[in-house]
Amino acid sequence: MGNGLPAAFSYRNFGKVQQKGLELGIDGAINKEWSAFANYTYQPEPKPTGFDKSELNIPPANVFNVGLTTAGPGSSARFQINYTGKAFWQDVLDSRYSGFTDAHTLVNGSFGVKWGEKRRRS
Repeated sequence: MGNGLPAAFSYRNFGKVQQKGLELGIDGAINKEWSAFANYTYQPEPKPTGFDKSELNIPPANVFNVGLTTAGPGSSARFQINYTGKAFWQDVLDSRYSGFTDAHTLVNGSFGVKWGEKRRRS
């Protein structure tokens, strides 16, 4: 084709993959206005049978999320931290489109104000 992309793709089932992991989480109200959550996921590298591990995408071994939310009569807010460990990604294209992603942490926050709760309806 001349543009560097292949003109055809194919997918094959190679064999079996055994994947195990652990997920833990808690989510609950602290009081009438505040709530919090936390969760953790651990997943070791998958174990292929009948083909080489190089054919697999490898998920991050560790993922962790924690958050805090408040919702009062006139406002609301949320704060959240998310961590994802490195992972290996490959595509059906050539090796230019594969490699490890960096581990990363995201920090998110939001704030809202409620408007017009006492407004009359006609």
